[in-house]
Formats: sequence, C-alpha cells, structure tokens
Amino acid sequence: MRRRGCGRSQRCRPFRAVWIQQYYRDRQGLRWRGKGEQPPAALAIDSPSDTDARYGIKRGVGWRGYKAHCTKTCEPDRPHLIVHVATTVATTADVDTMPARHADLAGVALLPDEHLVDASYVSVDGVLAARADHGVELVGPLPPDCGRQARDEGGFDLTRFRIDWDHKQVTCPNGKTARNWRQGTSRHGLPSIQATFRTSDCTPCPDSTTPSTTSEPSKPPRPGGTATPTAPGSRAPSRRPAAAATSTTPATAACPRPTCSTC
Repeated sequence: MRRRGCGRSQRCRPFRAVWIQQYYRDRQGLRWRGKGEQPPAALAIDSPSDTDARYGIKRGVGWRGYKAHCTKTCEPDRPHLIVHVATTVATTADVDTMPARHADLAGVALLPDEHLVDASYVSVDGVLAARADHGVELVGPLPPDCGRQARDEGGFDLTRFRIDWDHKQVTCPNGKTARNWRQGTSRHGLPSIQATFRTSDCTPCPDSTTPSTTSEPSKPPRPGGTATPTAPGSRAPSRRPAAAATSTTPATAACPRPTCSTC
C-alpha cells in the first residue's frame, strides 16, 4: 500500500528512482525493463541508501560503490609514503583521474618528475598534458596497436620501421630511407610528423605483397605528435602512438622532485 505523498518526500525519491529504473506501467500492467531500456551504469542508482554509488567492472570483477586511486613515493632509499588518494565513482575511467590528481599534487608541492602508472591510467593525450602542464613524465604501457597493419601478417606496423628522431629519418624494414620528414597537425589537433618514401623504393616491395598504408607508431614522437611512414601518393592523416610497455608498476607511484627523479 502506497503512503500518500511518499513520491514527493526527499527520503522516498531514491526508492522511486530505483523502481522506475527497473520497471514501468503500461496498458498491460507492470512491466520489467529490458537490458537496453535501463539507464547506463554511470547514471543508474544501484542503492537507495547511497545514491552516488555506481556499478563498476574491471578485469572481470564487478562491484557496487567507488574506486580509490592511491599515489605513493617510490624512492629506493626512503620509506614509500602515500601522498595522495582520489576517490571516484566506480564508473570513472582511471585515465580520467590523472589531470585532477596532478593538479592536487601541484597544490601541495608534491609533483613528481616521473609518475609510474598502470596501463589503465595512460593515454597519449595524458602523457602530453602531464608534460606540458606540470613537467611530469607519465610512464606506463600505452594501448596496443589495433590497426590493420598490426593485425595483418603481411603488413608492416610502425614497430617494423626505424625512426631516427635526432636526424629526422625513417627507415623501412627493407632498409630504404624516407625522402622527407614533414611536421604538421593531426585531425585531433596534435603535432604530427609524416614521412614519405620514394616510389622506386616501394614498388614493388620485396618484403611484402601488401601495399603500405599509414599505421600507428611504436613510441611517442618528439615534440609530442606522431610519425607516420607513408607509401608513395598516400596522404592519410597521422594517427596516435601506441607504444609497448616499459613499466608494469601496479597502481601509481610518484617520485617527488626535491629528492628523486627516477624510479
């Protein structure tokens, strides 16, 4: 039996919202909502007792509640101290927490020179932003290359090309050097680098029967854009880097500037 005026009560509103998420009434009566009819996890109320709690899942483990993101020092000759803790709802992506965490650390003069993180905290934009905004080197494994060339056994992704950043040269798997090195801006607004090979060096290619196309690089280029080897006549825009991991440190670790610059 419904109590009169309960729907308007502040205490009853969370319960009403949870019920509306689960079912609705039509001409046939009450009906449970299907999976596609329910709100996304970031908006759905999972508990009327805590309307901010959300359902999250990571590495196959699901839970209702929040995430805690801890940053600690990692100097080899000193105790490891937790210097920052960020709490977010369970649906917040780990990578989205980095700007606010660096801003908090800057506010108390605890910014590190180098910040070691898990793969879930790393993105190309995040690496560039941390360096530009705070002078912090964000270190962690970037997402793997999922482009066609990386999936195709007959294709060459950028891990097969040798990039000489100092001399601004790109060498293909067959030992041919690109004829130019052009800096510009990608469609994402990031600095980019495009290298083009001579027609005589690429047709026919002795190492592959698959025409060369643009692919993702294997390391962040300087000054923070993308170097893209390109076949003759191809002018596809450069894409974002996807580097292999050099660190698999769990969670996040930071080295404060006054005492340590590497971990």
